[in-house]
Amino acid sequence: MAAIQSLGVGSGIDANSIVTQLMAVERRPLSQLQKNASSVQTQISVYGNVKSRLDTLQTALDKVKLSSNWSPATVSNSGGTAVSASVSGTPSTGDVTVSVSRLAQTQSVASSPFASATATVGLGTLKIELGQWSAGFAGFTPRAGNASIEVKIETAADSTLDKIRDAINAKVTEAKAAKLANPALPDVPDVTASIVTDVSGSRLVMQSNATGEANGFQVTQGSGTPAMTGDFSKLLFAPSTPPPPATGQIARAAANLEASVNGVPVSLASNTMTDVVQGLSIEAKAVTTTEQKLTVGRDGEALKKNINEFITAYNDVVTYTSQQTAYNATTKQGGPLQGDRTALALLSQLRQMATNATSASTAFSGTAGQASRLADVGITLQRDGTLKADSSKLDKAMTNLPELTKLFTQVNTANTSAQGVAQNLATLVRTVIGSDGSVSSRQSGLSAALTRNQADQTRINERLEQVEARLRAQYTALDKRMAGISGLGQYINALTR
Repeated sequence: MAAIQSLGVGSGIDANSIVTQLMAVERRPLSQLQKNASSVQTQISVYGNVKSRLDTLQTALDKVKLSSNWSPATVSNSGGTAVSASVSGTPSTGDVTVSVSRLAQTQSVASSPFASATATVGLGTLKIELGQWSAGFAGFTPRAGNASIEVKIETAADSTLDKIRDAINAKVTEAKAAKLANPALPDVPDVTASIVTDVSGSRLVMQSNATGEANGFQVTQGSGTPAMTGDFSKLLFAPSTPPPPATGQIARAAANLEASVNGVPVSLASNTMTDVVQGLSIEAKAVTTTEQKLTVGRDGEALKKNINEFITAYNDVVTYTSQQTAYNATTKQGGPLQGDRTALALLSQLRQMATNATSASTAFSGTAGQASRLADVGITLQRDGTLKADSSKLDKAMTNLPELTKLFTQVNTANTSAQGVAQNLATLVRTVIGSDGSVSSRQSGLSAALTRNQADQTRINERLEQVEARLRAQYTALDKRMAGISGLGQYINALTR
């Protein structure tokens, strides 16, 4: 830096200023590149925002382009808490009557009482087997496939009531894990063992975890060793004469739900009636004394919410993109995308799709057989390119829901003029933001332009360094020569005095 700071001392010429001014001229192309780079970076950022808004529009269109979303329903109960229902699909509107005469329940078996939870029971093997009991536990039919587990109690240390409970639960858990790993295995007797203690003593209780007659179980002596000892037989529960429960045992039979839906008898293993009435999930919670009436109606607010979300998302894309392409007369500046053909084409395509007529429905045009537009159902295009909904006109169109659904959702890929408005708009959005779409391609082009710009800046910077070094070397040489001439002149003057 010392050489640069002393440049011009020998000659008296302000060489530093001259070099600085010359370099300012040389840097003009670099300044223009930097300005261009800033502009491209801004455009890349703006296109990122445009794409984000198009993504939101696509999400909103996904809701209104599917006919399944045009039948949202509500269900209400006329009174009581014995039955509840929720919408699980697309139910028909109207009333559904439900009465429940019996709830589905699990089987439960309690052994004869023991002195305590740690009382010794004895040795043996418990075979727990899935199946169905006949009335009064008179007979048992095992489920096909030999769905059973065996719990062996082989040592005195493991023969207490609480240890037997733990062994049963561990064996069931092991069998369920094996079934999960290999679904081809037979169904697992899904029971849970516990101990209930009262004034009579402690009982081993086994209860199935699934309701329904087909999920009953019996408990018998398993095959092989060890042979039963002590009071081990008190844990068994199998058909006998007289039928179980034996003395001291307590049992509750597995049972199906017995109900009536719209006067039709229904028997199910579960208390939840799924698609007994298509599109409804009905849960029985208690036996009824009077019929419960469920009323299914259309959820018009949900429909309007989806439509308004579409309009909002559409307007967000149009408003933002228009701002970026516009000229501001006040600031006398154009937006980052002013004159950008891709952005202007996008606005034109959106406007065209929103105003095109479609023969998907001819119910709203006012002329028989004539294709309908969004404007015919109250969704009109404003001067600024945004959409606005007329609530009263839209409500009137919703009274003809099947036709309104077709106007938005009908699929006809062979003839887009007969396809729903939302379908066509969704196709447009999916296309422009796709990997080869106009917006994605424009983003890629801008990124490539920025990369080239940065390479050009690097090349010019390298050349500028060389130019400045050459200029400083030239002025340094001039400075030395001028200093020498000045010294010679002083010497000659001194001789002539």
